Amino acid sequence: MPLIEIAERVLFLGLVRSHGHAAADFRLTGRERQHKDPADIYGYAVVDCLASGRQLAYPLDETADWLMVFHKDLAAGSFESPPAA
Repeated sequence: MPLIEIAERVLFLGLVRSHGHAAADFRLTGRERQHKDPADIYGYAVVDCLASGRQLAYPLDETADWLMVFHKDLAAGSFESPPAA
């Protein structure tokens, strides 16, 4: 079973496009849970904005709540500025 389901990837791309970004500006990858991570998650959805260099990770659990948090971050402009040095 993949960490990020195909339906989640489709929704992710739809959110990206709905905010005026090109799909090619973002990369979505899954990262497995590490031993030090909370037991109630099974990994992270890692979103990279290739244009700004920003990267945010969203915990994955039995819900797709990470997409709502990503949507809020996207709407707030969290991916628009380069990361602090």
